Amino acid sequence: MIHFFARILPLLLTLLFVSCPGGDTAANNSPVLVSLTVDKSSGVAPLAVIFSWTAASDPDNDPVFCSLDMNNDGVLEFPNFDCSKITTQSFTYQNTGNFVARLTVSDNKGASISRTSNIGVTPPIVPGSYSIVLRYSASFPAKFKPAFEAAASRWQNIIGADVPDSPNTFHPADCGVTGQTDVVGVDDLVIWVDTIPYDAKNPNLLGQAGPCFSRQPSRLTLVGDMEFVDTQMDGLLKANQLTDTVMHEMGHILGLGTHWQALGLTANTLGGNYCGTDPQYIGANAIREYRVLGGTGNIKLENLGGPGTCEGHWKESVFGSELMTGILNSNVPNPISRMTLASMQDLGYNIDLSKADSYSIPAAGTASVSDRAGKNDLIVTRPIEHVIP
Repeated sequence: MIHFFARILPLLLTLLFVSCPGGDTAANNSPVLVSLTVDKSSGVAPLAVIFSWTAASDPDNDPVFCSLDMNNDGVLEFPNFDCSKITTQSFTYQNTGNFVARLTVSDNKGASISRTSNIGVTPPIVPGSYSIVLRYSASFPAKFKPAFEAAASRWQNIIGADVPDSPNTFHPADCGVTGQTDVVGVDDLVIWVDTIPYDAKNPNLLGQAGPCFSRQPSRLTLVGDMEFVDTQMDGLLKANQLTDTVMHEMGHILGLGTHWQALGLTANTLGGNYCGTDPQYIGANAIREYRVLGGTGNIKLENLGGPGTCEGHWKESVFGSELMTGILNSNVPNPISRMTLASMQDLGYNIDLSKADSYSIPAAGTASVSDRAGKNDLIVTRPIEHVIP
């Protein structure tokens, strides 16, 4: 079983100090560089950033020179300039991503000192279509990115229509997220994406995901966060189920299971760390599609599995391998149904129901969860969110 936890998570915008003296350190002291600052650490592309630093000097009165590597790739955009006289430099980031700018001060005997600053650049806001921007940490493995991009692309096609923009700045630290930079302005949705190490105390944990900042009063998500255990993702990637898994977790960030209760879309739910004995979904649009599938009454929500599974998913024993049940079924498709997409309509999104997969409710008694073989638990906990006016 692989457990998914959804929670809010916080940025440390770090300035790293590295001292790397060269030559005979007993006879040669490193140059002095007190600080490196930027006028902005994040924004949309193209992003113009002004770097400033204190005048460099050398305790041995050796001549000093500076170099600037704007994305820490070893290529010096500004090599060998006199930083005892020049104390600012501007640079425009044309591409999106997380970058590390490095200023290095060296003397003529090989001693040097460096400081770095993290810069985050997001795509320009394009109004009129729904946009999901994934902000990967610098260390996120490239081999997993296509699955995340595919999941984001599919959700964009499902939602389609734009939602209200926000000009605000969102700080990862407010959500417990580290290793990321601020988000400045959101068109529709931004998701911070990172990996976490394997935890022997939670060997089935795949990751954590959830909404962090939401709009008021709609509760449409502005910014969310996803952290995945990279060693667990390897197995899902090999089984061609990583995209389904990310689709499921993005659904929670968008509000499926996480915003239902706040919007009055459930009945008989207890919330928090408790599970109702017969939780139900009562949103009109999803119930309409449930009727088309042959269902009667309200939609059954999961009441088993404890906090994180119950009340935030469709009931597995009723809906089987549907994507938003609490279990990822291995070796079979996990389709996203019109019922789930109609729940997105209940949340306030403009949804293209034709983008749903083919799905039928299993015959009564055939969607048993008693046999756990080949199934992985998908768990979401409802996070504490920041609601933005």
